[in-house]
Amino acid sequence: MVNISPHGCFVRDYCEEIESDGIVCYANYLRYAERAKAEMIRAAGFANSKLMAKNCFAMGVRRCNTEYMCSGLLEDSLEVNIVLTRVGGATLSKIQSEKLKDENLVKMDFKFGCIKQDGRPSRLPEALRNELAQHTNKQ
Repeated sequence: MVNISPHGCFVRDYCEEIESDGIVCYANYLRYAERAKAEMIRAAGFANSKLMAKNCFAMGVRRCNTEYMCSGLLEDSLEVNIVLTRVGGATLSKIQSEKLKDENLVKMDFKFGCIKQDGRPSRLPEALRNELAQHTNKQ
């Protein structure tokens, strides 16, 4: 069994992600969150592209509460941490933080819904749901 929760990965801020005042554009933290979610699913042993092709589904954001505390700067290496808080039949909840060294820059609370290609709700594939449920950390 792979330890995916808490799951962490690193991202680095580059020029195209920086605003004219030298700080990371707030929207990029959402991009980093999506990248970390994909890496978490990959660490659980499921390739996102194969899941989508085989099961014809995607994980859409249903809710995202974001608290910005400090800004990242050019070439900062940010640690992105995910803690799964709930895995349901068709939903997934996680808390995510993005840190620079020991300082929290952003905290996010997400709820994702599993949707089919036509946009209708769908259940998570059973194997994925079972694997992720093993790593849930209720907070």
